[in-house]
Amino acid sequence: MYATAFIAGLGSFGAVVILSTLMGLSATAMIVAGVSVSYLLGGVSMVLLVRLGDKIPGAAAWLFGTVAYVTPNQLVYTAIASIASLAGLLLVSRRIGTLILGEEMSRGIGVNVTTLRLASAALASLAASSVVAMAGPIGFIGLAGPWMARLLVGSWFPHAYPAALIAGAALAVFSDVTVRLIGGGEVPLTAASSLYGGIVLLYLTLRSGREL
Repeated sequence: MYATAFIAGLGSFGAVVILSTLMGLSATAMIVAGVSVSYLLGGVSMVLLVRLGDKIPGAAAWLFGTVAYVTPNQLVYTAIASIASLAGLLLVSRRIGTLILGEEMSRGIGVNVTTLRLASAALASLAASSVVAMAGPIGFIGLAGPWMARLLVGSWFPHAYPAALIAGAALAVFSDVTVRLIGGGEVPLTAASSLYGGIVLLYLTLRSGREL
């Protein structure tokens, strides 16, 4: 199951790249293509889920996020893929940071925006695919972590990047501890991560006010 989920995740990224290329490979095109592929695969997942019969509980647990069934081998594979991906993003973090100035400015200082965008997306997809294959699609962390980092340390990517890693990891740990202490069993991590993430993100947004 791990290998299947990992390969499917990378395959989904390939589909997003193809679709966004047909639409011009802009940032907006990649977002639209990503959302479209996400909804498409979400529908396929639901169809497959109802056909699993007595295997539905296990599949549903993974679908809503859980680390209860992680094996040592899966942890090693995920660590290797994630470390390689995160290190690669760290190496190009300053170039990614130039995008905040606009694509034309980035090109003016020698950055190949198209190549950078594809490389960054590929590295992020590698890490995301490995983690989701291990623990399932834990909701809200990918949204809340980066936004928390941005509101705390600003938008400059070399600063926001490590802050987002810490915020996302902390949110995942607190969510897992919560569901184990008060969940009365294996409650999906998405339930706790959405609760924590929503509260913290709302607080930071209200505190920041017009800085957004």
